[in-house]
Amino acid sequence: MAIAADQGGYFTAAQAVSIGYSYQAQKFHVDHGNWQRVDRGLFRIPEWPTDDDDSFVRWTVWSGGLAADARGLLDAAASLGARSELGVERALAALAERR
Repeated sequence: MAIAADQGGYFTAAQAVSIGYSYQAQKFHVDHGNWQRVDRGLFRIPEWPTDDDDSFVRWTVWSGGLAADARGLLDAAASLGARSELGVERALAALAERR
């Protein structure tokens, strides 16, 4: 899936629908291990390799591109001292306030 390739293996349910995967098809792929459900409406290709920035990419995709790109989120998170999911949540909240 090209969308996931551009997003570190992550994609949203809405993105899947936009390329033709119904919600029933999404459930099928999760049930058969083709996709991993990471959170509500957020999936990941199970075979996709993880890296140090994985949680930041996940939050960027989940946020619907709240940061202009993954680098914007990483910079904001770093400025807040974020290196955990809680720190990323704080970074997203700070970015939302700036919008």
